[in-house]
Amino acid sequence: MSEAEGLTFTGSQAMADEALTIGPVNRVVPAAGVQAEAHAWAAWLARGPGDRTTGGERGDRHR
Repeated sequence: MSEAEGLTFTGSQAMADEALTIGPVNRVVPAAGVQAEAHAWAAWLARGPGDRTTGGERGDRHR
């Protein structure tokens, strides 16, 4: 079992930098930027798949 799976299955918690390292998250933003980041991500999702299905860089969500 990976460390990320262990967090999921056990309900354990990890600090943001650890979660980014072991994999259950792919981005960490400062608390002050969470709302702006959420809006940007929602806009990206609303645009639909577009070029995301043609082999774009993983993690290049909305930039």
